[in-house]
Amino acid sequence: MGSSHSEGELEEDDEPSIGHDDDSKGWSSERAKRAKAKSRLKMKRARKILAERRAAAPVVSVPCIPPHRLSKITSNLTVPRKSQFMQRLHSYWTLKRQSRNGVPLLRRLQTHLQSQRHIEPLPPQPPSQLPPRDSEEKQSALKEQLKAWQRLRHDLERARLLVELIRKREKLKRETIKIQQMALEMQLTPFLVLLRSTLEQLQERDTNNFFTEPVPLAEVPDYLDHIDTPMDFQTMWNLLESHRYLTFEAFEADFGLIVNNCLKYNAKDTVFYRAALRLREMGGAVIRTG
Repeated sequence: MGSSHSEGELEEDDEPSIGHDDDSKGWSSERAKRAKAKSRLKMKRARKILAERRAAAPVVSVPCIPPHRLSKITSNLTVPRKSQFMQRLHSYWTLKRQSRNGVPLLRRLQTHLQSQRHIEPLPPQPPSQLPPRDSEEKQSALKEQLKAWQRLRHDLERARLLVELIRKREKLKRETIKIQQMALEMQLTPFLVLLRSTLEQLQERDTNNFFTEPVPLAEVPDYLDHIDTPMDFQTMWNLLESHRYLTFEAFEADFGLIVNNCLKYNAKDTVFYRAALRLREMGGAVIRTG
């Protein structure tokens, strides 16, 4: 009996706790619904504000001439009735900029087109409410504007094609002139063409560009104490273009100077010494085949 009585008390105690859990769940679900509705309302407001900002025309400040600048400009002029002339000119310029809202013509057209795109179309009205003459005039004006834009697009396309043809023609002319120049040099100075080709091949073997330019004396001030005649590929190009090489032996001797100077100044365990050895081996093969 005692056990049954205690079980009855336990069952009575469990019932109010279950009801309390149901109330808390219902309150939490209601709170979640309110939060979702509030977030949706905020999102709608944000989208509306963003759409209004996109549809609105940009605010442009009208430029003005400060008085000290205007007086400075006036002091450089010599015209009769200077003050009256400048006042009228300033008034005309101010009115002109205000009428344009401080925006150039192309930008005003772009702003006008963008504002027209964002304007929502009006619902169709009954035929009785539309004056026939006004509607016809609007349609004819729109047709004329459309034709003008089509003509402008056609003219711009023709101009683009013309510019492209001119570019191709000039490129072909440049290539033709280069070929004619090479053919003329082959006829007049074949030895110079041979030296150019050989020097280009020799310089390609200098992959690290160690011998491209003269040795910087600021970094190695004692270089001239050990080397009597410095030489590099840039100096050889200058001598070549000034027609100083009358024989191939003189050209080969200058190339030998580049290699020997490097071997003489640098130690055997340096990267410059190894590069000079590699250049002498590969360059010798180029000179022998040339």
